[in-house]
Amino acid sequence: MSRIVLRGNDSNLLPLLTRLRLQGEHEITGIIPVGEGRDLELYTEISAIPLLLEKDWKLWRHVMDIIVTDSPLPEEMEELPQCTPQDCERNFLDGQAEIEADPMPEAEAHRDDPPSPAEPRIRFDFPGFAHELRREIRRSRRYHLGFCFTLFRIVNEGGDSLSPDKFLVEPLSSLPSRVGRKTDSWGISPEGILLHLAPEIQEQSRLLKRRLSTALEEQVGKMPGGPWRCQSAQALYPQDGERASELIRRAMVALARQS
Repeated sequence: MSRIVLRGNDSNLLPLLTRLRLQGEHEITGIIPVGEGRDLELYTEISAIPLLLEKDWKLWRHVMDIIVTDSPLPEEMEELPQCTPQDCERNFLDGQAEIEADPMPEAEAHRDDPPSPAEPRIRFDFPGFAHELRREIRRSRRYHLGFCFTLFRIVNEGGDSLSPDKFLVEPLSSLPSRVGRKTDSWGISPEGILLHLAPEIQEQSRLLKRRLSTALEEQVGKMPGGPWRCQSAQALYPQDGERASELIRRAMVALARQS
């Protein structure tokens, strides 16, 4: 197993990061966002991968075997073992096919639109979910609304989490259309954490979390590896934070307490 630090922007590294995490044969020990790295920064909140600073490279160099970078390293860091994202694909993923995901939404084209009425579904597309979260923050700020952001994790008695691919097939893949609203957004991280965004819900947030937790436990009741139970944690906008990273961090801390 190689210890990998990723350095670069969202578009070049997030798809690679997802495939590396899903494959599970290599350890991601840090992320250095460069340029358009807002989604990478958010991802560190939900994955417990450290966000590293280039100026501290001498402090974290011992936790890595290679740094994958999509642009030249600063001169003082050139001695570090390095490769490009393309080399990483060949050397560490061995031609593994990309996970099918929704294309990144046009963030600027519909920045203030209300949530999409499209049929809700669970997706691997973290950039898409991050966009929905940021868009809902802008909309809620403009119209003085609130929303709730909820995390769910399905675990068995041994503490093992339900693998993320299980959320993309029945009976879980259709869960959003059966128990959610069309304005809700759903995502799944490579760690198996289900993300849920419900616009304009605050007073009923606890009831919503309890209802979705019950529905999830009912759906996974007969899956192999159980018995399974649902852990959940929630953050409310704006009470628990007015930035995406603050909401994710608040919910992740609460989820960690249940482990």
